[in-house]
Amino acid sequence: MKWVVYVTVALCLASQVQAQEAGEPAAVVMPAALAGVDGALAKRMQRDMDDVAADAMTLILGYGTGEGIDRAGIETALAVERAVARAQVMRRIVEADLDADGTVAAAEIAVIAAAAEAGLRGRIMQNHALADADGDGAVSAAEAATRAEAFAMERVSEGDAARAMALMGLDMDGDGRLTLAEVDQAARLMAAAG
Repeated sequence: MKWVVYVTVALCLASQVQAQEAGEPAAVVMPAALAGVDGALAKRMQRDMDDVAADAMTLILGYGTGEGIDRAGIETALAVERAVARAQVMRRIVEADLDADGTVAAAEIAVIAAAAEAGLRGRIMQNHALADADGDGAVSAAEAATRAEAFAMERVSEGDAARAMALMGLDMDGDGRLTLAEVDQAARLMAAAG
């Protein structure tokens, strides 16, 4: 039986060397306790476990409870981050609506841009142009809402959401909750794996 293990290890090492010589990335080797981690998270853990741990701890401490965080908690965290991004866009548009008619006309944005410092002026004009979907020079409430949603999805993309959800792969005991102790355990396992 030992010879099977030796041959398997030798074949794995040989394939890694061949992949590296061919310019291909080596296979991700994970400790057995982390077998439930998806491939993208596994690569990220090998590249920078501290960054993964920081993301997990931010979610747990910011949006979880003393018992950790579950998928619903992560979904709530993502929704909050997107809402904050939408609010940023909407706040800027409301601040530019000088006559409070619910539309930001080109003349209003020109006044706001003129009062801004040079570096900010270009961003104000660009954001106004991005929000003006119909190109009439004015940003309506509907256009503002559409731009705010697009900005929120840029700020917290589907890829960001998938990366956040993948952290649940660190739920070592499979109870549906990711805890700080499990994040710490994963970090120690990765450090020991080298």
